[in-house]
Amino acid sequence: MNSPRVPPTRGLTAIDGAMALIVLLLVVQMWLLSATLDAYLAGHGDAALPGAVISGVLFLACGGLYLFVIRLEKLRRVAGAADAGSSQPLATEASINRPSPAGDRPRSLS
Repeated sequence: MNSPRVPPTRGLTAIDGAMALIVLLLVVQMWLLSATLDAYLAGHGDAALPGAVISGVLFLACGGLYLFVIRLEKLRRVAGAADAGSSQPLATEASINRPSPAGDRPRSLS
C-alpha cells in the first residue's frame, strides 16, 4: 500500500510563522534597546540591567526560532528528495498550465 502523498508545500506554513515571529521579536528587541538606552542616558541606570537581560532572552528566542527554521527546511528537502524517487510524479505548475494534446480536447457538438 502506498503512503499518502505529501504536498510539496508541507512545512512552509510553519516556516512562514516562525519567520514572522522572528521579525516581531526583533522589532520588540529594537524598541526595548532604544527605550533602555534612553532611560540610561537620562540618568536611570537601574533600568539598564533588566533591559539587557530581557534583550538577551529575546536574542536567544530568535536564535532558537532560526535553528527551528533551518531544521524544518532540511527535513523538507529530505522529504522532497525522497518523494522525487517515488513512482508518482508531482504535479508542477508547468505541467498544470501546459496545454493538453489535441486528442484530449472535448469534441464540439456542432
